[in-house]
Amino acid sequence: MRRITGSILIAILIVSALPVRADTIEFIATVRGQIQAVGAKKAASITETNFVAHGDLLLVQIDLSHGTMTFLEAMPPTNNPSPFKGLLQTNRSTVMTNKNSITVTLLPIGGGSTLALPGGLVFGGELSGAGTISFSKGEPNGLKATLTGIWNDPLLGDTNSPGALFKASVVGKIPGAK
Repeated sequence: MRRITGSILIAILIVSALPVRADTIEFIATVRGQIQAVGAKKAASITETNFVAHGDLLLVQIDLSHGTMTFLEAMPPTNNPSPFKGLLQTNRSTVMTNKNSITVTLLPIGGGSTLALPGGLVFGGELSGAGTISFSKGEPNGLKATLTGIWNDPLLGDTNSPGALFKASVVGKIPGAK
């Protein structure tokens, strides 16, 4: 019995020495990319301002306990309360490795009808993403990811919009992190 008690105590000490991470991490995100519609002569450039109303923030929220990633529109913290409007979310669990790498598949929230990019291209496809979360002193402080995929599938998505391909880099910072 004494041997089991000692083993449990050692296990508790080891676990308590590991860095503790919050269940949910929120990043203020910037986006740089392009969307290429079928038949368009050139791709349209996009930034985070294409995703949110003027003056609002694009947030990337990663819920580590449920394994999900969500893109949200939020009013700046000076406007209280700060309502959120969901834009994109994982349709399956976010995969996160012990090296802080993440892999996701994103779908629109609410059928995508609230999310349109330049030229009125409504989201009706599926995006894949891969990236890493950086840590400093055991605390998350940054996100770098690439999103690629079909912005609109005219057969399964918005039948009034052309097919469109999407590629963008996403950089996220924790508010106040260096």
